[in-house]
Amino acid sequence: MEQGMHDDRSDDILDDRLDYSFFEPKEDVEKYAPKLWQRALHGVLDGMTFFWLTTFIFLMVFPGYHETNLSNGFVLVFYFTMYSWWFIFEYIFNKTPSKFITRTRVVHEDGSKPTIKDIIIRTVARLIPFEFVSFFMGRSFGLHDMLSKTRVVKDNYVA
Repeated sequence: MEQGMHDDRSDDILDDRLDYSFFEPKEDVEKYAPKLWQRALHGVLDGMTFFWLTTFIFLMVFPGYHETNLSNGFVLVFYFTMYSWWFIFEYIFNKTPSKFITRTRVVHEDGSKPTIKDIIIRTVARLIPFEFVSFFMGRSFGLHDMLSKTRVVKDNYVA
């Protein structure tokens, strides 16, 4: 090649007009996030289920219990039931029964199946007082989603 001549083939490496679509991430998980009312429905339905299941368990264990007598035992059974419920259902099925109803499921933020570590962090993060307030910050996920690097998505989401 003569001096002063330009070889177009040498610019391919530096050409910023190259097609980089191969490196773009897959569909954005946030596009498949359920509405806020659906996330609230999960809380209400699961909460009612926890309460009734706890009442049933408590009455089986302590048959002399009276409904007007709220005890520490009931509260302990309630929290044990609630956190066991979330952990077991989200680890085995990637969803709680309320998520079956709304046709949503839990995934890792990259779209893969969450690990047991992700589910443990997600479950423990729900212990944070007023954690539910994080849903009112204009995002489609809460603090327990963010800390565990998980998201709730519609069932039709494919990673």
